[in-house]
Amino acid sequence: MLCPELNAVLSEEKMMRRREFVLKKKKYYKITLSFLLIAALVLTQLAAAFAEDSAGAGSASPKATAQQETVARENKKASSAEDNQAGRSEQEGVAQQEDRSTAASDSSNGSSAASSVGSVRQQARQGESGQQGTSDTSENLSGSSKTASSGEKETAQNQTAKTGEPSAIDNSTTLDDGIYTPDGVSFTGGTGRVKITVPTIKVTNGKAYADILFSSKSYTKLQAGGKTYEPEADTSNGSLFKKVPVALNRDTAIVGTTTAMSKVNDIDYSIHVNKSEPVSDPATPAVDNRTDLADGVWVPDSFSVSGGTNKVTITCPKVTISGGKAVATIVFSSDKYTQLKANGKIYSGVTDSAAKTSTFSVPVALNTANPIIGKTVRMSDPHWINYSITIRMSVNSGKYTEPSGGQDPDPSPSDPTVPTETKDLKAGTWKVKSDTDNRMFYLYPKTGTKYSILTVKGEGSKKTMTATVTLTGEGYDYLYMGTALDAAKAPKTRWIKAKVVNGYYTYTLPVSALDKNLTVSAHSRKLNSWFEHTIIFYSGGAKAVSSGTSTTAPKTKKKKDKYATSGKQTKFRKSTKKDKVSKYKDDSQKSTGAVNNRTSLKDGVYTPDSFSWSGGSGRLAYIKCRKITVTGGKAYATIVFGSSSYDRLKANGKVYSRSGGGLSTFVIPVKLNANNTIIGRTTAMSQPHWVRYTIYVKKAVSARAAKKARAEAEKAAKDARKAKLSLSRSAPKITGLKYRSTVKTRYAKYFRIFRYNHGVSLLSIDVSKNTALYEEYTKNAKKSAKEDGKVEYDEDGKPVARSQHEITEALYKNNVVSYLLVPEKFDVPAGLDKQYIIVRIPAEKSYVASNSALSFLDALDAVDGIRLTGVTPEKVTASGVTKAIKSRRITYAETPESPRYSTIIRKKTRLAVLPGSLIPEEITTKETLLNKDKIAKQKEQAETDQKKLETLESRFTALDIPVILDRSRQEKSRLGQKEWIRIYGEIYGSAKKAQKIFEKEVKAEKK
Repeated sequence: MLCPELNAVLSEEKMMRRREFVLKKKKYYKITLSFLLIAALVLTQLAAAFAEDSAGAGSASPKATAQQETVARENKKASSAEDNQAGRSEQEGVAQQEDRSTAASDSSNGSSAASSVGSVRQQARQGESGQQGTSDTSENLSGSSKTASSGEKETAQNQTAKTGEPSAIDNSTTLDDGIYTPDGVSFTGGTGRVKITVPTIKVTNGKAYADILFSSKSYTKLQAGGKTYEPEADTSNGSLFKKVPVALNRDTAIVGTTTAMSKVNDIDYSIHVNKSEPVSDPATPAVDNRTDLADGVWVPDSFSVSGGTNKVTITCPKVTISGGKAVATIVFSSDKYTQLKANGKIYSGVTDSAAKTSTFSVPVALNTANPIIGKTVRMSDPHWINYSITIRMSVNSGKYTEPSGGQDPDPSPSDPTVPTETKDLKAGTWKVKSDTDNRMFYLYPKTGTKYSILTVKGEGSKKTMTATVTLTGEGYDYLYMGTALDAAKAPKTRWIKAKVVNGYYTYTLPVSALDKNLTVSAHSRKLNSWFEHTIIFYSGGAKAVSSGTSTTAPKTKKKKDKYATSGKQTKFRKSTKKDKVSKYKDDSQKSTGAVNNRTSLKDGVYTPDSFSWSGGSGRLAYIKCRKITVTGGKAYATIVFGSSSYDRLKANGKVYSRSGGGLSTFVIPVKLNANNTIIGRTTAMSQPHWVRYTIYVKKAVSARAAKKARAEAEKAAKDARKAKLSLSRSAPKITGLKYRSTVKTRYAKYFRIFRYNHGVSLLSIDVSKNTALYEEYTKNAKKSAKEDGKVEYDEDGKPVARSQHEITEALYKNNVVSYLLVPEKFDVPAGLDKQYIIVRIPAEKSYVASNSALSFLDALDAVDGIRLTGVTPEKVTASGVTKAIKSRRITYAETPESPRYSTIIRKKTRLAVLPGSLIPEEITTKETLLNKDKIAKQKEQAETDQKKLETLESRFTALDIPVILDRSRQEKSRLGQKEWIRIYGEIYGSAKKAQKIFEKEVKAEKK
């Protein structure tokens, strides 16, 4: 038996040899496993590189090599760390325990490495927002997790265990629904052979979806958020995947599948789509950007701006409509605008320092004013500047196409109609080929080669040229050679007025150069706005002609339908044929109520005494009533729309189908002598839309009464026409209302008040007498009287539709402006809103910018009806109003010369009272040689004042806010001025009190 000391030595030697064997064995396993894992990664990267090489184009990338080197370095570090750990364990004499832990660790490392190989791809399929980098993956593969804490190991294992269940991408966004262009796109993954772009982002119900385009056609599917997407079949420039959910301004993991090789390969990517998202802000109100216009990208019919300092030009090149909602692209001519407040939010813009522009995409309400507030950093301290923009669009709006280089290109020389040579034209008259940008601005004739008559005078430096041009349409009353901004600032004497030659609008323009696009601006008569275009005159192919040669042939007049109506119909074709009720089904939505169409008329066919309608979006030219059919004691009206696009009509709680072909015709039950709500479905746009209207069919029971009713209807129409020219001494007939009494005016010369049943009053104010407006507004009133009830047709013979806003704007441009003061709950007979401006009474939430009006309302104790004032607080003379301003019950919203529209909208203003001083003053001095220049300046000032006034009226009309001009200060007598309190008594529900106050003034005056 050996001594204990020798046994200990032998045992220790045996254990050391055993440990050495275990360590060598372990190192062998480690090296072998690492080699296999590196080989697997290299093969995977080579396969991906080969797949993208086949799918895309380009030379080999060093990216895979760098990843392999990183893996090798990390494996070496991991092995060294583990050896050190093993050595420390030996010194502690725990060899047997380490043997067990080593075996377990080896098994764990093997399974961990196997699961890590596909971890990135599994994450993409789960829709996680990020991907693991190559170095992280390599650390997992080499078993470096051994150095981590037990808690970190457990977390990693739990994450690996969860890879089997997909999770959705969080693609929520604060962007409003619409289509957007990304601010920027970047991606990682692959080898860079295939490029990934995102042409558009679409936001639906607050969720962001991207159109993802691969530059190769070999991609057959895309995986994101646990879903698989197929490419569009008609993509010619790559593989396009539409409506893929993306997390904006964060990484989104996707997997693209390519068939470029014989074997299908999945390529992992991470895309980052940048798009600034707005944040909530109460400075501007939310807008209703819903529209009936078709989805697409369109060029506005007009765009107008107010506010600011006029140092920066604001434009709207396009409006994108998606899902029936409008988003405008707003461009500032400065790269210093970084943010824009609109729609109750703050939007960030895209600045272009080279072009010196700032561009924003914001939701807008079309055909009405939108308040916006821009932030400029041009000054030492950032400033917020208030603006109001109005974008007008219609079904005639043109499609938007991306400009080349930001400017309209010149006509292509390859066009056979465009002369390629140029020549110097001598003094004389020439017939020259011409053209425009052809964006709602067309030269005569509509088809074929366009010509203008060019007159050349003088030679060399004294050479001048003018061109006589003719347009196909009649929408532009003035042209101006220059930008729209310059035209708006220029005096009216420099505008080029249209002359009618052979039935066409013709203009004589100064020409600064030939064979070059020249800027010309056109003034829309209806919209009172300038639109910028280009025009070019070619010297090549010019032919000498005699002086006075016309550009046109006599225009053939188109026959008009005298029975059509733009709002009120008093003439009808007689008919004895009964019409059958249109086919119908129940309206599950109950959009309209049941109609009591019983009548005491005998069964038969009748002609209406009158017919009127209102409502719609301004895209329908007219509705008319052809006849009334009475069957079984019930009345049915034959309703005809001025369009063939209406296929369904909701009425009487039913949905009716159109009868016959041609114009859309429906036979429906109606309640006679009352308003009837109808809702028509039009298919004129890409998607069917329902549009609400109100119709009023008047018919008396007896023949005698019917004759009287027809006479009254004709007189009502005649009185409405007369009322535009001058103040009436007797009460006009108004359809659906009965005259009660007159408010006698003994001293005031500029207004009249008549009272009718249902608490309705008619207020008429002469806005042009003894002013510079008289001559022009008299012409407007006569023209309006002549065309009343008739439908206007364009050069194609199509009826021209006018929106309610356009109709209301025109009502302000007559000698006398007439208002119907209507109690809140009374239903105004249909069609009256086309003849009168409707003001709901008693008025509230008013913007009052007249000091006289403030004093009248203070005397009537009606200060509560004022929400905003346009009189500077220090100039207010009414004590009650001053107190209300100090207690913040009334807010100062700037003067009427530049009102703060954002505040006016936010406060839900319902009436605007403006001072009569805004009306241009009458020029009473006769013109002589000595004062010619002085008179010219007075005329120029009058034109400027008129433009300002009409712009104010237009903008308030766009906001559905009636405008009343207070001319009390312009009354010649003191009592005439005081008598204006009767108007405010009528509007603010204090008529009796107003009468008493005025009678006291009369008594005081007599004393």
